[in-house]
Amino acid sequence: MNPKLIDRWAPVVICVAGLVLAHHEMVLSGFAVTQNDLGDTRFVHYLLEHGLQWLLGNPLHADFWSPPYFAPAQGHGAWSETMAGAIWVYVPFRILFDPHDAFQAWGLALGALNFFAAYLLLKRGFSFSTLGASVGSALFAFSAVRINQTMHWQLFPHFYTPIALYAAYRLAAASKLTEQQRVGHIFLLVGATVGQLWSSIYLGWFLVFVLAVGLALGLCWEKPRQEFWPLLKNHPWSWALALALGVAVLLPMGWRYLAVEKEFGGRPFNEVLTMLPMPTTWLHMGKDSWLWGSLASWPTFKGISMEHEQRCGFGLIASGLAALTFWQQRKDPRVIYVGVLLVVLLATTTLYSADGTTPWRIVYEYFPAAKAIRAVSRASIVYMLGISVAVAAALTALAKNEQLKWAVLPIGALLVYEQGYNTPAFSKADNRRDIAAVVAAIEPGCEVMLMSPVQGYGPYWKYQLDAMWASLVAGVPTVNGYSGQSPKNWPLGDTDLRSPNDEQRVQQAASYWFQSQPKLKGKKPCWARVGFNEGPNFGSEFVSMQAPAKLPTGAQADVEVTYKNLGPKPWPMGVGVRLGAQAPQDNSQWGRARVELPHEVAPGQNVTFRFPITAPLQPGQYAFQWRIVVDGVQWVGALTKMHVIDVVPSEVPPLLAAPPDAGQ
Repeated sequence: MNPKLIDRWAPVVICVAGLVLAHHEMVLSGFAVTQNDLGDTRFVHYLLEHGLQWLLGNPLHADFWSPPYFAPAQGHGAWSETMAGAIWVYVPFRILFDPHDAFQAWGLALGALNFFAAYLLLKRGFSFSTLGASVGSALFAFSAVRINQTMHWQLFPHFYTPIALYAAYRLAAASKLTEQQRVGHIFLLVGATVGQLWSSIYLGWFLVFVLAVGLALGLCWEKPRQEFWPLLKNHPWSWALALALGVAVLLPMGWRYLAVEKEFGGRPFNEVLTMLPMPTTWLHMGKDSWLWGSLASWPTFKGISMEHEQRCGFGLIASGLAALTFWQQRKDPRVIYVGVLLVVLLATTTLYSADGTTPWRIVYEYFPAAKAIRAVSRASIVYMLGISVAVAAALTALAKNEQLKWAVLPIGALLVYEQGYNTPAFSKADNRRDIAAVVAAIEPGCEVMLMSPVQGYGPYWKYQLDAMWASLVAGVPTVNGYSGQSPKNWPLGDTDLRSPNDEQRVQQAASYWFQSQPKLKGKKPCWARVGFNEGPNFGSEFVSMQAPAKLPTGAQADVEVTYKNLGPKPWPMGVGVRLGAQAPQDNSQWGRARVELPHEVAPGQNVTFRFPITAPLQPGQYAFQWRIVVDGVQWVGALTKMHVIDVVPSEVPPLLAAPPDAGQ
């Protein structure tokens, strides 16, 4: 094979193959689904969209640190990631696509950026072969430890880390650089570190931690120590200026996060212990691994706390090859340094006994901001870069062996395939539909919105994020919310209306919140009650309704309600599919609580319920709202529009006038 052809196309081909492998659910569906779940995935996407709207000057998003949820909270953007360092990757796709398509493109773009940033380090820094550097980069960008975290997309903008490490690697041999190159790499190191912190607090913090440990370890080596002191001595102003600029750029984030730490405190160490890797964790890949999923049931991997967070295995083949390479190439100072650094990092971030024996206690107590790190297991995503170096070194050495160089391609393919992993995914169309359902339920003129699912079957965070996205689309702040923390005394975590008692509970909670927040006084509130299509067998869409605006007490009128069957199953007669009364649920204030299905309804077909109603005997304004129900199974899909009928007193016929007195 032509070496020039390999050098030109191997990185591109391996990157594309890695993207398909890592995101096969999304790619092979024709981008109909998005990895992973409807929780943190959509929260990260919301943060990107909020950042974009802030850049565009949208008045609702005028304060970057106060997104329009948890209204009227301020500064709550610091309760989570901000994604600010990765918004620039999202913006071009939003110019071309709608938010949901743009998010998928953003995810793929991050994979490519991670790959080529690692390729820069392995190829240009370590001078590994093209195939070796390409396979190593694929392990970093598309590793199982990363793909397992697709619900946490904030762990995907990781391209700053290899760039920072590339700069550090070049500075470790500063005597070989020109003065201009040394200054450039000083600013590149600081700038990439700052970029990583703005993109992902976890990944940025672990980068700083690795750099600190790496520097301490490097000073134990004579050659790096000899390089470091002249670099520091000869370029004090470059270091001072780079660090001053870095601190200035980080300051808007840093002081806000410090305020959050002061308000809520750090993570308790007992909580940290639940996600501190055990020795076996570094081999555990979880049940969704293509090659090693069956091992998840072995007794070796039983008892891992927060198991879904602790699938930290780098791959048994990759781990074995890395260990062998570190030993065989121990005379190469570059490789042995990476190996020793990786061992030190793994040893430091490991829990050795159930009673809490771990060196991490020292890091937790004394390393800056360590108390904010709860999921220590996520360090595996950063440590994978050490495995990548070893794998690239092994394949480079193998390529130089005339008898064994044929094995580079199959071994490289096996190493990449070993990272194959299955993830959950959600329907992009269903997500759009649910958000649209909330938007449709927001009343005209509403200035602040509360959303409640009616008979919701999902977790609370799904509905909170539905409300947040609808708020973003409609341009109306919401008192719903979801983040790493909640406002003080915020009572609206569960707004699901499962029963008439929930109506009263949520109404009282909302009244308390609106009355206790001075910034909400004078705002026109609205309460969006929304029915979602959540069952696997039935789905409905409200089409239209015809009902009078006014009725005399006790009077009758004919009404029509039309629904569409969204499938996947037909609605047969005689199995309990009916039209059921809402507002309140199962009421009979219009003379009936159920309306029978007039005929079988196939998926995609409309059905119109025509029925008479009788107005209540007491005047007043009465809600008129309905929803499809499968009695004994579930309520299905959207509610009708909330319609209020004004019930007025019946007109009393006037008394007949007395005949004129005949005698007059």
